[in-house]
Amino acid sequence: MTKKLLAIGLLLLVAGFANFANNTIASTAEGNLSTVVQTGLEGVMKAAPTVSPAAGSYTSTQSVSLTASGASKICYTTNGSTTPSCATSTTCTAGTVLANGGTVSVASTTTIKSAACYTDASTGPVVTSAYTISSGGGGGGGGTYVPPADTTPPSATSVSINAGAATASSLSATLTLAATDATQMLVSNDAGFAGASWETYATSKSWTLISGDGVKTVYAKFRDAALNMSTAVSDTITVSGSVTVAPVVTTPAPTQGCSGDNQYNTLTGALCVNNAGAEIPGCGNSTSGFSTASGLSCAGNRVTTTTTPTTPTTPSTSSGPSAYNFGTTTLKNGSKGEAVEELQRFLNAELNLGLIIDGSLGPKTIAVIKKWQKDNGLVADGLIGAKTKEMMNASVTTTTTTTAPTTTTSGTVLFTSALRQGSRGNEVTRLQEFLRDQGFFTAVANGNFGPVTKAALQAFQEANGLTADGALGPKTRAKVNAML
Repeated sequence: MTKKLLAIGLLLLVAGFANFANNTIASTAEGNLSTVVQTGLEGVMKAAPTVSPAAGSYTSTQSVSLTASGASKICYTTNGSTTPSCATSTTCTAGTVLANGGTVSVASTTTIKSAACYTDASTGPVVTSAYTISSGGGGGGGGTYVPPADTTPPSATSVSINAGAATASSLSATLTLAATDATQMLVSNDAGFAGASWETYATSKSWTLISGDGVKTVYAKFRDAALNMSTAVSDTITVSGSVTVAPVVTTPAPTQGCSGDNQYNTLTGALCVNNAGAEIPGCGNSTSGFSTASGLSCAGNRVTTTTTPTTPTTPSTSSGPSAYNFGTTTLKNGSKGEAVEELQRFLNAELNLGLIIDGSLGPKTIAVIKKWQKDNGLVADGLIGAKTKEMMNASVTTTTTTTAPTTTTSGTVLFTSALRQGSRGNEVTRLQEFLRDQGFFTAVANGNFGPVTKAALQAFQEANGLTADGALGPKTRAKVNAML
């Protein structure tokens, strides 16, 4: 019995020693391994991610791959200061999750910090990789990336004068410009852009048209940062009434030697003649002899003559031009033919537009038609139908009654009517002649108060301190009559 108990005890002692030996060996192996890499699950070696291309300086964007053997995911940061850490095997407490073997694009100088995440939610060692991206020089790692050259010029280019207006009365204009991907623009009144300089691209620009009345064209080109240049674009506008000629008043200079009250020239001994042509007191209507008041010579005295007033003529009537043949079909944008030519003749006669009679109806003429329709109480749709044609012909076939003119005792015919744009008749003709004599009107005096006449009257009003409304009202009429 005792021998059996001893045998059993011996066996237990051997088994316990064997177990002790196994545990000691395993612990030693595990402990030795941890001095090389971090330890976790048995058989898994935890290491910092391998980075490719290696940290360094490059001249182009680099695609940096991060790989860690046995890792589930990679956590990384790019601000150079935050240390990445794993929350689970697939999520990050700090940093961005990246698939094992995934890539990070580095387009500028960047410091990447990365660490591997393992299945036991542990974080491996952190590795720091600094990349410098600069222009020029040779690249390394993944090589130098050369982007394709930009050869596409700016697109969707356009230029518009005064928001697309068809006519203007001033040479000062506002340009509206448009271009996609443009950084600079070139603007000129010349198709060859003579004297023009590139300037920073803008969508609006104040501009001065080339001098004189008529059709004006503005040209524009655009280019991008790579200096790709677009083709030229342009827009036109018809200017009328922009030319204002200020009257020149010349005051005769006194004759040398005849200043003051000299009766005879102190240099030549000749009689001092009244060069200014004013009335000399004491000379009456005499142009010879001497003044009874001052003794000065009456030579050059302005003689006041009395003119017998003319008898006012019997009121007469004058018929306008014959009706225009606008055809029977409705005219609209794009219409062509003889009816359009007739319409262009009407617009030139009534509005002084100066259109080329080519029988082609375009958008700018349609814009003028719409304004005419609105001014005459019609629907401003730009369609020249039966009502618009009837109104147009009515405006030129209406009989105009001319009232007897009012005259002064000296026979000067005064203005008595209120005249404005749209007025017609002899009094408009006389107003145009008056404005021409004053240097404000250069067109033909045709008795039609159009935009050119209005602009000339506005210039006269501005020069004489009147409200420049372009209408011959009471104050302007009084000023004009005083100057007759």
